[in-house]
Amino acid sequence: MIRIICNYGIKGALYFDCDGHATHESDRCVEISTICSMLVRYCAEEFDILPTECRDGKVTFDIEPTNERINEVFKAAMIEISALAGEHPNDIKVY
Repeated sequence: MIRIICNYGIKGALYFDCDGHATHESDRCVEISTICSMLVRYCAEEFDILPTECRDGKVTFDIEPTNERINEVFKAAMIEISALAGEHPNDIKVY
């Protein structure tokens, strides 16, 4: 099971946690891993922000303070993740 938690814009902070996308081999793992990899790379290049945790199957961002531009990047990622979760509710949970 892939678990994603994302809270953005709450009191100027952003929290994103994705866990479990390397625990089993499936198309869902590949899709979620791709989105997480893109977030890590883009945030590093555009905002000079690295995840607080990044290891096989787990990515966590805890950004404070955040801004509208950073929030928009994570909102876009969450739109894609939510669409995948809707298609595969037994494999992906968004909280």
